[in-house]
Amino acid sequence: MPWTRAMDEKFEMLLAMMKEMKAGQEEMKAGQE
Repeated sequence: MPWTRAMDEKFEMLLAMMKEMKAGQEEMKAGQE
């Protein structure tokens, strides 16, 4: 199965979402201290 542009875009979106979730968790940790 060839790697398509649509798959690439979905992958980028997934990475961005994971980054945002990680950033949100960091903020929550900082807020609890």
